[in-house]
Amino acid sequence: MRARCVYREAEGKHRAALTLFLKAYGEQHPDTALSYNNVAFCLNSQGKHGEALPLHRRALDIYLKVHGEQHPSTATSYNTAGRLPEQSGQAHRGHAPFSAAPSTST
Repeated sequence: MRARCVYREAEGKHRAALTLFLKAYGEQHPDTALSYNNVAFCLNSQGKHGEALPLHRRALDIYLKVHGEQHPSTATSYNTAGRLPEQSGQAHRGHAPFSAAPSTST
C-alpha cells in the first residue's frame, strides 16, 4: 500500500514535469518522450496498466520521429511498451503494435 502512495505522489510530480516539457520543448522532443515514460512508469507501478500503455506508445512515437528506429532510446521504448501488456495480463492484445521493432543485429 505504501508503495502505491509513493508512486501516486511521484506521478503528480512527473505530470507537472511533463507539462513543463511540453511548454518548453513541445511534443516532438526526447525529453518530452522521457517524461511520458516517467508518468507511465508511475501509473504502471500503481496497477493502472490501461492508462500507462497510451503514454508509453506516445513516447515510442516521439522517439521514432526524433531518433529513428536504430536509436537505443527507441529500442528501450519498444521494450517497455511491449512488456506492459504482459504485466496487465493482456499479452495477447499488446504485442502486435510492437512487432515491428527492428533487429539490431548486424
